[in-house]
Amino acid sequence: MTFIKHPIDVGEPIPELNNSPLILDIKDERELIESEIPEERICYFNGESYTHGSTIKSNGIILQCDRGVWVQTEMKNEF
Repeated sequence: MTFIKHPIDVGEPIPELNNSPLILDIKDERELIESEIPEERICYFNGESYTHGSTIKSNGIILQCDRGVWVQTEMKNEF
């Protein structure tokens, strides 16, 4: 039996809390925000920390932590 792990729904980002940068296309945008990426490769969303590779859901969008930034991704069903 295969279990599919769904990302937790964290809601909308709250601007007053610590949030890591979000990029929609890692190839095009990472260079533009490189100076904003923290030295520690942890992502933050509404003040909560997430390790590299963590996946969350916000406003119906799946985001994955990629070395300090959130990257929009698609979840794939594996059957």
